[in-house]
Amino acid sequence: MVYFRKMRLLKMVVLSMLVSAISVAAMGQETTLKKLIEQAAAEDQGMQSSPGFQRLESDWIGDVTDDYGNVNKMRLEYGAIQDDKVTLARMFNNRFAGSDAPIFIEKLPKGDDLKSLRTLKELEDHFGESQGFTSGWGDRKRMHWTVGWTYVTKENERHLRYLSVFAHVSQSETQREEPAVVDKLIFSEGLLRPADPISSKEKIEYPTGEALFLAEQKKKIKGREQYPIPLRQLIEANEHPDDSDLMHYKRHLNSIRKNPDPKLFHQLLSVIDEGTLARRSNLEAILVDSWLELEPWSDSNRKEAMTACIKGLPLVKDSAKSDLMVILLKANGGGVIELGNRRIKVTVNDEGWSARHGSASDTVPLEETQRRLEDMLIKE
Repeated sequence: MVYFRKMRLLKMVVLSMLVSAISVAAMGQETTLKKLIEQAAAEDQGMQSSPGFQRLESDWIGDVTDDYGNVNKMRLEYGAIQDDKVTLARMFNNRFAGSDAPIFIEKLPKGDDLKSLRTLKELEDHFGESQGFTSGWGDRKRMHWTVGWTYVTKENERHLRYLSVFAHVSQSETQREEPAVVDKLIFSEGLLRPADPISSKEKIEYPTGEALFLAEQKKKIKGREQYPIPLRQLIEANEHPDDSDLMHYKRHLNSIRKNPDPKLFHQLLSVIDEGTLARRSNLEAILVDSWLELEPWSDSNRKEAMTACIKGLPLVKDSAKSDLMVILLKANGGGVIELGNRRIKVTVNDEGWSARHGSASDTVPLEETQRRLEDMLIKE
């Protein structure tokens, strides 16, 4: 059984989709890390309010290496004060380029010092409350979730030390008094130094936010070319570069609900097995009422969309058929369906949703599954 419950959102903006929540009124001004640290200390005493992100007079650059030996060519160009703490970032056009937004902290352990930590409490004793998003999964016996932190500290007068920590933790659902344990711990670490503002070589080696943004958009445009219309248009709306509040994406999703095209659903079904799960997320966003708060389905349009999905079931690769069943049952508010030798039960409530995968009493042909789905999702 797989069990998902709603997890809380935690502090620290690290993704470009959240930039709209940040004041960028002062981005035309320049500052230094030293000034930001002094200002944060003054704000902590209630002396003044902070501006939004400001351009740093000198960028910080360096190599950040993770446990697997992968190297990230880091460049930090902007700084801001959030919750009395200094946050640094690489940005372009008022948005983050990449997901690194380290917070400055006076003292920071080295990555090697973390290897002996075994519980979430030990991590929180070092770093405080987890930053960014967290997601949870598991079953009625044990819940798993993720935590993470990204910091910089002053190593010496010429260097900052960068440390990013990411962990998978878990806890028994039946013995919650026991501490959550660390199942997997990954960290990235490196030294950053002031950049040479006139060095073209450094700008190539350590790309600016603008360079990363343009490269990312070029890659996305090239990637979308493999998809046919109208699926390509959906993906383009999903990847719109200036859509931090998702309004552009939501408008497109609403247009699909108003005029469901069977061709689009069949194109989506043929690729929902893709490894990133992005196409599965697109289909779920269309079909399932969620935090996106789309315009409600009309009965006729909903039936048309469900009919397209049911008829398109043979297009779905076997590895993704169960995923489609879960999406359809979630859109239905829960239910049970059998497919081949599998039995899938989805429960939806105010706390989240759960999906139980088991064995069917007998092998159910695909045509019979389609008929049962029609009875459940379409026929009144």
